[in-house]
Amino acid sequence: MAEMLQVENLVKSYGTGEGTVYALNGVDLQIHFGEMLAVVGASGSGKSTLLHMIGGMDNPTSGSVSFKGTNISKFSAKQKAEYRCRNVGFVFQNFKLIEELNVRENIIMPALIARKKPDEDYYNELVELLGIADRQTHLPSELSGGQKQRTAIARALMNRPELLLADEPTGNLDHGTSEEILQIFMTLHEKGKTIVIVTHDRDIAACCERQIEIADGKIEPDAGQQR
Repeated sequence: MAEMLQVENLVKSYGTGEGTVYALNGVDLQIHFGEMLAVVGASGSGKSTLLHMIGGMDNPTSGSVSFKGTNISKFSAKQKAEYRCRNVGFVFQNFKLIEELNVRENIIMPALIARKKPDEDYYNELVELLGIADRQTHLPSELSGGQKQRTAIARALMNRPELLLADEPTGNLDHGTSEEILQIFMTLHEKGKTIVIVTHDRDIAACCERQIEIADGKIEPDAGQQR
């Protein structure tokens, strides 16, 4: 299977000298096209930091992240913004919807940021797939937690990114809603989307094609097993 992302000797540290704290400490990882990968670990283990590095949201102290052979770690702030806009969709635990905008306006925002006219056929496909076609004029305050996350997933997919990154996407949801959101991710994976999910939930991780575990900023040696 071809590699989409190559992470090599990735380090993210804060402070200097004896006060140095390592969020990541020499991480090596390959992510393949079309796979669904779970990154698991305790709070503070470095898993969200790794996701931010892959998504071009933060700069490593050393090491590299390469997307389809190009080292994004060397990108300027503008280049990283373009990389995120074109190639990556983000889904967060706390949804990060714009409260003043309705569902439709939140979903099409990435297209407007990319200065593209929203693809209406694709938009309609997304809201149908995610079960929010009847919520398009609702504000986030009028939605359930599950509906908010479905809206956030649609927004993440609006620019047709090759890579979908989800940071604890079910962390604020009840068990039943969490299962519904996980099923959406599995459906997207079956359609060929490359997905990386950061989670502390072992049941969610078990549904992914591959799992890695991070502890103290390092990938555990026996991590990476196939489901």
